[in-house]
Amino acid sequence: MFPALESKDALRNVSHAYSLDHQQEEQLFKDIHEVCFQSCHAALHFSLLAGFQQHLAKFICGVEQHMADFICVLSWQVFNRM
Repeated sequence: MFPALESKDALRNVSHAYSLDHQQEEQLFKDIHEVCFQSCHAALHFSLLAGFQQHLAKFICGVEQHMADFICVLSWQVFNRM
């Protein structure tokens, strides 16, 4: 539509301005896509990290409980020998 109007000298540089606007919009959509992709990627890493952190906390708790039980048994053995 705009090139046809420009050829009749009804409008000047409209199609060029329209093309520039279209290119800017296209770049904005690419930028939005990249931000969304990075956000999803970061959320996935955060989710994996949170899951790993939970498993690590359970493991540490289990080791601490095992050590506490071991110290308790060892202490009773030492006191029973006295």
